[in-house]
Amino acid sequence: MKHYADTKRRDMSYDVGDLVYVRLRPYRQQSLSDSTYHKLSKRFYGPYKILARIGTVAYQLDLPAESKIHPVFHCSLLKRHHGPAPDTNPIPLEAFNHQPIIRPLAILATRLDN
Repeated sequence: MKHYADTKRRDMSYDVGDLVYVRLRPYRQQSLSDSTYHKLSKRFYGPYKILARIGTVAYQLDLPAESKIHPVFHCSLLKRHHGPAPDTNPIPLEAFNHQPIIRPLAILATRLDN
């Protein structure tokens, strides 16, 4: 019976410097959700570089500082990146009432109403 169960399992190990995608669950991490429809949100973000291996199954990633997420993830939440490094999908910024915080790029003009 163990033999049949082990055929569906695989050992995942990554090296320091590899690029991996991070799996996030927006229904649990409400502050990261950029949409009210959780089924339509992204499942994997990245790719991010592995900085260190912690223990036998955890890895520390090079996440941006504004992500406000703990940078250590279990290997089951990671997916290996294949091919050249593309542009990264940024982790959504902090949201207020499930709406992303929008900041203007520049103020073009001002007007005072009395």
